[in-house]
Amino acid sequence: MRPLRFPAEAGVGVATVVAVTTFFVHLSAVQNGFLPLWDDSEYILDNGFIRSLDRTFVEWGFARFYASNWHPLTWLSHALDYRLWGFAPAGHHLTSVVIHAINAFVVTLLAMRIFELHRAHAPRATGTSLSGRTGILIAGCVTGSFFGIHPLRVESVAWVSERKDLLCGLFFLLALWQYLNYAAHRAQAAESKRRARNAYIGTLAMFVLALMSKPLAVTLPPVLLLLDWHPLRRIVSMRTAVTMVVEKLPFFALSLAAGVMAIVAQKSTGAVMPLDVSPLSTRFIVSLSSLALYLQKTLLPAGLSPYYPYPEHVSLTSPEYSVPLLVVAAITVSAVLCARSQRAWLALWAYYVVTLLPVLGILQVGAQKMADRNTYLPGLAAALLAGAAAAKLAAMVASSRRNRRALELVLLAAGAALVVSCAALTIVQTRVWHDAFAFYDRIISLDPTHAFAAYNDRGVSFSAIGRYDDAIAEYDKALAIKPDFVPAYSNRGWAQGQQGAYDSALEDFTRAIALRKDYVEAYNNRGVIQFNRGLYAKAIDDFSAAIAVSARSTRAFYNRAIALRRSGQPDRAIEDLRAAIAIDPFAAEAWRSLGNILLEKNEIDAAIDAFGQGIRVDLDPRQGYLDRGSAYVRKRDSQLAAADFSKACALGERQGCRMAEELLRRSSSR
Repeated sequence: MRPLRFPAEAGVGVATVVAVTTFFVHLSAVQNGFLPLWDDSEYILDNGFIRSLDRTFVEWGFARFYASNWHPLTWLSHALDYRLWGFAPAGHHLTSVVIHAINAFVVTLLAMRIFELHRAHAPRATGTSLSGRTGILIAGCVTGSFFGIHPLRVESVAWVSERKDLLCGLFFLLALWQYLNYAAHRAQAAESKRRARNAYIGTLAMFVLALMSKPLAVTLPPVLLLLDWHPLRRIVSMRTAVTMVVEKLPFFALSLAAGVMAIVAQKSTGAVMPLDVSPLSTRFIVSLSSLALYLQKTLLPAGLSPYYPYPEHVSLTSPEYSVPLLVVAAITVSAVLCARSQRAWLALWAYYVVTLLPVLGILQVGAQKMADRNTYLPGLAAALLAGAAAAKLAAMVASSRRNRRALELVLLAAGAALVVSCAALTIVQTRVWHDAFAFYDRIISLDPTHAFAAYNDRGVSFSAIGRYDDAIAEYDKALAIKPDFVPAYSNRGWAQGQQGAYDSALEDFTRAIALRKDYVEAYNNRGVIQFNRGLYAKAIDDFSAAIAVSARSTRAFYNRAIALRRSGQPDRAIEDLRAAIAIDPFAAEAWRSLGNILLEKNEIDAAIDAFGQGIRVDLDPRQGYLDRGSAYVRKRDSQLAAADFSKACALGERQGCRMAEELLRRSSSR
């Protein structure tokens, strides 16, 4: 590999401008909140493990699947954010924006190296001065800008739970950079072998970090082979191809392990769609269609949605699927035919397909056919094409003998207009992720006739702020579109229960269970209604049914424990509370309830220990301090009791103030 021909400072300066521009274009994301129903609760708000960087966190993050995933580096990122910002969403969003800006910086420099390599192996392309130093700077700048500010990047940046995309992208890109270093040192004299070895180890290390951020990094080994083919030209025959594959065996081994782990993690929560729901032939057609649709949205980023539902009816006879198939076939054939004289086209197309392959839906996860976030790394192909086109246009203008100045102004104006348009679309798209209502409003506005899930989730958002009538209206809309949509029945029942309409609530829960025997939420919710009506035996039956369906339902164990306690079965209640805590050691309510039952059984020391554990993990430990203070009173330890009541008082609990004062009066009167 030849070194870059332009000063390093120039490339870094351009990359810095691109990164700063990317940062400010996406900065409005810091005004957004969390999206509780779209993983933010599970990843951050209700995830007690990220609240402390201790041994428990390390064991959980590295040794367990959580939220259908294994990505310990992503969990570490969220834990550090919590340490810095708590639950202030602006801080979490700021971290994501910064990481994406860094990625744009790396993409810019990486693009310059790739264009330099391409030029080195295509000397006939160097017909003008701009194809040299200035052309590479222009190409890198446009590539980085296209990658950084394109509206398709918004989902990865503005959705806090998609931090894994950004981290995976960062280490994936750094792995490519390190691999180019490795190839350069391998091509030089024998004294560079040590540097080549270090670069190889660096590439492998970046790959491991990428896999620990998101398993989609499994595509790196074939991407490295594509680099070997072009622009590195290390693959020139079948023999060299075999050599390059052998060189990548450690990478392929890691990819295989990470891929198997990802599939097991997804299947552990039933996220993988079975073949009887979506046949392999259907998935193949939808996958080819998505390949073309991603290209369309890259060229014309209109109608972007946070949710693209999986189609119900798929047929090759429909233009909706036959036309994309023809487009994909035409591009593939054209790239193959051009490969002999121009490898770049096939290399870019192959990169695009390979990096999208894990998320095209052959192994269908969830109910979406595609997602904007899936283009984060594949989008680099289109960005490189945009960079090459910009450099070519600039070279053509520079070589023009007539009206050169006017053409330069036109080119600059067109470039500025494209940048401003892209930035404006990105800012507008960022507002879609502002809060739950803006989010679901966007989905519904794009496809109201199929937005039953969005109506349901908007109903949950209304219910969360106590607007139960509005919530019920949303659930009605969801059921009008899809009468067998089980979550809407369960959620409507919950809203009706909150209004005291228990009979209607029970009807909805029973309907949900009739439609889906394994729906844990319906059993749980129906059990709560039975409990509120004083029907403890029926409540226990429902909670037991929920546990039979999901033995890791913390809520079901906790609810059954409360019902058992109310029905006079404290020992069984203790067993259930311990089971709930074993599943989620950060369940503060379970710790507190355990302490109260132990206190009723006069096991004071055990109760104090339980209250202490609850205080340690509780975001609002005021009640925990009151309860433990009362336990210390039972133990006749006035000093520790007063200390706990005072802590509750300092946190704003007036009852703690009164109880501390009462203890002080008693002590002074003795």
